[in-house]
This record gives sequence, structure tokens and C-alpha cells, in this order.
Amino acid sequence: MSVEDLEFERLIDEILGGEDDEEEELMIRMAEAKRTWGQALNVALTERPHLINRNFIQGDQLLVFDEASGRLEEVALWDLPLRFPIDERWVDSDFGKVLRLKFAGYRQSIVAHALARENDEAMPLCSAVVLVIPADENWAYSYIEVRRRAVATI
Repeated sequence: MSVEDLEFERLIDEILGGEDDEEEELMIRMAEAKRTWGQALNVALTERPHLINRNFIQGDQLLVFDEASGRLEEVALWDLPLRFPIDERWVDSDFGKVLRLKFAGYRQSIVAHALARENDEAMPLCSAVVLVIPADENWAYSYIEVRRRAVATI
């Protein structure tokens, strides 16, 4: 059993403490779905590194990962409400959290890249947020923050 599998089992055991069967099953399905799209997102980020690198320094674009198609794309912030209406798939206040993380990550990335340009050996952290659209239409949208090291060549 891999370290990732052991961590997943520990997470499930932690989640299940005293829940009823129906809620327990839902929590297991949610954890498994998150692990599955996490792996698929990692593949998409690996295949298209230019998107994540460019997104660190673009304030008007948000990365969106569609689990069903495995596609990672950039979406203009002003197009988010048109493409992904704020309805029951958005958990309360998540839209605001996604925007806050995007803007905080953008600011952090600008500073990180400036530091990297000043000192070739510096590799400060920068971050970008990725909106995840689950394949199951009954699941709420999710998001993940991706962190990378800024280098002078970007």
C-alpha cells in the first residue's frame, strides 16, 4: 500500500468518526472523487505547464479544470458567471473564496517573479487557484490552490 493510499485510508477513518451510514457513504464518495480529480488535474497540469506558468502572472484569467473531459483551460474572470452560473453547484461563498485566492495568488506571484528577476538564485513561491468542475453534475464545484517556485526565466 502506498503512502498516498495510507493517507487516504486515514482521512476516511477520520471522516467516519460517528457518522450514520448514508452520510458515511457520501463522505467516502466525496473523498474518493476528490482524490480521482486530483490525480487527473495533476496530469493536466503536467501536460500543459505553460498554462500554469502564464496564469501565475495573469490577473484576469482563472484556470478551470473539467474532470469529465480532463481539459484544463483559462477562463477570463468576467466570463466565470456566464460559463459557470452561481447556482446550487457553488457552495455558499465559494465564488468569493475562489476570487480572493486568485487575487492573493496573483499579487504573491508578481512579487515572487520580481524577486526572482533581482536574484537568479532566489526561487520564491507563487500560487494560482484552479476551479474544478466535477464530472458528476450533482457535485458542487471545487477549487485547489497550486503552488510553484518562481524562476527568473518566466
